[in-house]
Formats: sequence, C-alpha cells, structure tokens
Amino acid sequence: MKKQLLLFALMLLPVAARSYDIEVKNADGVTIFYNYVNNGLELEVAKGGYSGNVNIPEEVTFMNRTRKVTGIGDWAFKSCNYLLSINIPNSVESIGIGAFSYCRGLTSINIHNGVTSIGNQAFDHCSSLSSIIIPSTVTAIGVGAFQGCTGLNSILVDHDNKIYDSRDYCNAIIETSTNTLLTGCNQTIIPNSVTSIGENAFNGCASLTSIIIPTSVTSIDEKAFYGCTSLTSIIIPNSVTSIDKKVFEGCTSLTSITLPNSITSISSRTFYGCTSLSSITIPSSVRSIGEGAFNGVDFSFVISLVEIPFAINGTDYYDNNVFNKNTFYNAILYVPEGSIDNYKSTEGWKDFVNIVEGIPMGIENIKAKKQEAVSFYRLDGKHVDLPKPGMIVIKRSGQKNVKVVMK
Repeated sequence: MKKQLLLFALMLLPVAARSYDIEVKNADGVTIFYNYVNNGLELEVAKGGYSGNVNIPEEVTFMNRTRKVTGIGDWAFKSCNYLLSINIPNSVESIGIGAFSYCRGLTSINIHNGVTSIGNQAFDHCSSLSSIIIPSTVTAIGVGAFQGCTGLNSILVDHDNKIYDSRDYCNAIIETSTNTLLTGCNQTIIPNSVTSIGENAFNGCASLTSIIIPTSVTSIDEKAFYGCTSLTSIIIPNSVTSIDKKVFEGCTSLTSITLPNSITSISSRTFYGCTSLSSITIPSSVRSIGEGAFNGVDFSFVISLVEIPFAINGTDYYDNNVFNKNTFYNAILYVPEGSIDNYKSTEGWKDFVNIVEGIPMGIENIKAKKQEAVSFYRLDGKHVDLPKPGMIVIKRSGQKNVKVVMK
C-alpha cells in the first residue's frame, strides 16, 4: 500500500510543478505554452523559455479541438533575454502584468488591433526596444508598462484611439481625458496642453539629457524621472504645486535644479542619490520636507528661504535623514536674516554645523583652483586652503575682497 501511495505521489509531481496546460509547436517549429481560460474555451500564452522570433497564432488546434488565443499571461515572457521579436495577433485582447519584463534583447513588437489592455510593467526594462505603436483598440495601459526601456526613442498612439493620444508628435502616451502624460521616452517633447506627468512616466530613460516642463503642468507624480541617469538640469515652472516622492531619485548627472515658489512640500526621497548636485535652494513656500529627500548628496551649501523653520529628519535617522551626514557636518546652511536662532533650535536644522545668516546674492563664479597671492575664507572668517566646488567663500586678493562661488 505504501509503495502504491509513493508511486501515486511521484506521478503527481510533474503535474504540480508544470506552469502550463498544453504545449504546441507552431508551423515554424517554435513551441509555445498555453493555459486554458474562459472555462477551457480559449487559450492564453503561458510562461516558458522563449527565444528568437516568436509569432503567436490566432488559434491553436490540440487534441482535435481548435481554440482562439485571446491573451498573454502574467510574466509569460519574463526575462527571456534571447527573445528578439514578437508578433501579437488580432485575436489577443490582453497583455498581462510583466508579460515581457526584462526581455533585454527584444527589439521589435508588433501589436495588432484587438488588444484592449496592457498590464502593469508589461514591457518593463526591455532595454533594446526602440519604438512602440499603440493600436486604436487599447483602452487600458497599466502603471510602468514601459518603464526602464532605456533605448525607447519613438512612441506613437494610433490617431483613432479614443482613450490615449500622441498629440503634436510628442513621442509619448497621453491620457486624453485628463491630459496626463503616462509614458515618455528619450525623445519626448511635453506638449503645452499636458497638466500632469504620471507615475513612472520617464522612469529609466537613461539617454534623456534634458526636458522642458511647460507651464501647463501642475503635478509630477511618483518616480516620474526616476533613474534618468543622463538628465543634467531641469527647471520646474511655478505652475507646479505638487512633486511626489522619488521623482528625481537616482538622477546621478543632475547638476542643476530650480524649485518653484509654488510648492509647499518636498516629498520623500525626491532627490535621493542625485550625486552631482552641489547646492539646493529651498523656496520660502515650502512647509515640509519628507524623509530622505536629499540624502545621498554631498552639498557644498544649502540655501533655505524659509522664514520660520519646520522640523526635519536630522542626523539620527540614518537613510531617512533629509540630508546626509556629510551635508549636515560640512555644508554651509544659509538662512534668512533674523532666523538663525530659530534654525539652531529646530529639529533637524540644528544638526547643521555651519549656519550662516543672510542669503548670498550676486555671487561671482570662478574656477576652483588655488592661485598665487589669493586667499580664501569661509563666510564665518575661517581660512580655507582649497575650497570645494559649489562652496561660497570670500576671495581675498591684495586688499580686495570678493564673495564668490567655486566651480
């Protein structure tokens, strides 16, 4: 009896481990795996080790019965790095969550009319994908559907699509009813009619070097420019009132950022890891700064225009410090006239070792190198042998003193 039970259990093991119902070889010799859906009346493509050029058929005959292929299942092609191209037929209505995520060798996708939904992260990190066309039938596109597509340079939505558009040849996917830019790429130009930049819109656009945000935009959602490692500068217009968390996290080439007076809060990790920033000016309108907002950045100086300081996370919060410890200990914090005592007694701000009253104005730019007969002094009077780039100092040459910012 025990032997019979063991034999029965062993017979069940392959069935339990299998992630598909059937496998069928196409006429071109490519084997595709399927699961039954809709009470066994239809098929969806299941997870498998796909490679090369794959043509999904509209229908499949198995055991003398023909069924239509109506979907691509969740994670079906995930991490198929040797997948080169995919042809999705008219019969397919849905592309599942993460269906083609991390297919780093995928260069071509042909989505025919018939597809109505593209799931979250469907093409996440398809780094070789250079272009995408969204057909007129698509009515739902999930969050981060094309995030991390570092080579994406062309996006086009069929002009007959009623839900999404690529107005003004902008190289983006815009939700028509809300004027929200959902997906951008390295060549996107944001139209003046866009009012919101959506979650993960430019996430991972590694070749994006600059972008103009028009004055029509009022909000920038979470991770909108996350990991845009080539982005060097950005000006946020005064029309923007809301910047969500992690918007510029990991933008390691960002050297300049202008924050508008219209924002009242800087969210968590907004500029986390923006290692090329050397200074930041916090507008007077700001009333809160989230945890880790500027962590991972070694600032030379911070200018706060806030008259009455509010509490922030100081040096005791580790990765959740608003600024990293190097900034607290080595940077100069410039504060408005008459506010220095408040800053020195306010949680977080009091952790700055160097707080100077007075906002520097009209500063001359010079190169950061020591010259003969020239001395440099911090604004508190202490001598500096070789000032760091971005540091504001007094340059003394003979009897002449000039306030400068080092380059």
